[in-house]
Amino acid sequence: MRSKSFVKTCIIYFVVYSAVVLGLYLLFSFAVNAKLNNSFPALDNLLEYDDALQCDDFAAIPYWKFKNCDYIVFNAANEPLYSTSVELKDYLKDRDILLIPDYDNNKYYQFFQSVTDSGEIRYNILLNVYNTENDAWYVANYCTMDSSYKIIAGGLFPEKESLSEQEIELIRGGYQGKKNIEKYIYFTETGEERLLVFVSPRVTAMAYEKLLNETDRLWLIFIPLLLLVVVIQSVLFSRKVRRSAAPFEKAISSYSKGERMNIPPNAIPVEFQPVIQSFDSLLDRLEQTQSEKEHEVEEKYRMIANVSHDLKTPLTVIQGYAKAFLDGMVPPEKEKTYLQAIYHKSEESAQMMDTLFTYTKLEHPEYELNTESLDFSEFCRAYLSEKYEEIHMRGFALEPDIPETPICAEIDSKLMRRVLDNLTENTMKHNERGTTIYFVLRREKKALSLWVADNGTGISREIRETVFEPFVTGNSARTSGSGTGLGMGITKKIIELHKGSICLVDPPRKGWSTEFEIRLPLT
Repeated sequence: MRSKSFVKTCIIYFVVYSAVVLGLYLLFSFAVNAKLNNSFPALDNLLEYDDALQCDDFAAIPYWKFKNCDYIVFNAANEPLYSTSVELKDYLKDRDILLIPDYDNNKYYQFFQSVTDSGEIRYNILLNVYNTENDAWYVANYCTMDSSYKIIAGGLFPEKESLSEQEIELIRGGYQGKKNIEKYIYFTETGEERLLVFVSPRVTAMAYEKLLNETDRLWLIFIPLLLLVVVIQSVLFSRKVRRSAAPFEKAISSYSKGERMNIPPNAIPVEFQPVIQSFDSLLDRLEQTQSEKEHEVEEKYRMIANVSHDLKTPLTVIQGYAKAFLDGMVPPEKEKTYLQAIYHKSEESAQMMDTLFTYTKLEHPEYELNTESLDFSEFCRAYLSEKYEEIHMRGFALEPDIPETPICAEIDSKLMRRVLDNLTENTMKHNERGTTIYFVLRREKKALSLWVADNGTGISREIRETVFEPFVTGNSARTSGSGTGLGMGITKKIIELHKGSICLVDPPRKGWSTEFEIRLPLT
């Protein structure tokens, strides 16, 4: 008699069960998502129909999805082409459009209230503009108004003597007190400019809570149906499992007692027969897996303990000095010393957290470099010229050997600077004054090689194998990052993200006690 396949039986039950559950879930998910998406639509939702907008085919945009919103489209002359609301069309004037906040956030108005020394109320509006060249915001213009919104200073609105409450509301991104308003500029397929003004309901805690209660009621209907399907499927499947697994359970019971049980091949499903034959090896693998899991847990606890320990010392100092200030126990002549200690320890803590954040960010699989093609020779020369004064003041010597000919590579200059900082800081941190730091750059056939070395005390043999592993700490480890043990781990990760490699040369060349070699692909 031929054995039956337990897998085929499970597949049949699983497919039927999954199809029913998936069908129920998709049905209710569609209902819930439709309700959520249509209750508080945003401009992003409207921009999903960019094909229709670029063709001026406004009828192709489903109005029911934006029933709580209104929008109006203007041409380059600020003439309305389409509007979902006559009220909105009459409400907006040409002069009002410039006051509406931009969707892309390249500039925005900042409105705030202040009080003069004499107790008079002043309203201030700042125009903040984003500068893409230096990646920073700056105030482009401003105006100051009195309590009646009369402009008394600033050149932000030169053509106006005062602002109306309606204009103030538009500047603050509001519309008729209960809605948000924003504008978006785009171009049609023929290159004509269009201005889209979008009005959406303001999300309040009460409205959102009401929406959640409604969606919760939908899921409350889904749960009983799901439970019914689970119960029916469980009853049917459990019967089949008990029949198929009964001989197998007897065999397992025998093995647990140290006994072997001979079972006819056709007594259990074909899938269980190899399990019976290799039960001993399975137990070995389970023990190995358990051991590896315990090791991973120990590593995580060690990571937490290391970070906690490194942060505890500066935080304890900050807490102690702050408590001394609160208790009035700091003499006036020592206040500056205490404050400097608090500042330095807080800076040290911030550096630790920044290092930990950088490490976790680089470990993320979706992290991308901000690379550009640079002359690596010039990059190294510029870095060393900036670093020279610090190296000299700390009592170290610098011997660079960088060719004058360009050596181009695709690098993230900010991260690559951190690599060089880590390597030079390690040398100065773990060597005596008078040590020489060497920078040697060479171009090879398909890659560039950079050697960063020193003639100091060197790295001990037991640390050499683990110098790039995270959370390796101690003077002999020569790690950077304010004692977190992540400096060399970050260094290696940055180089690997550049599709390069870094290694500790063992043994180092003559005259050097420590030698790191970095290889990066050429462009």
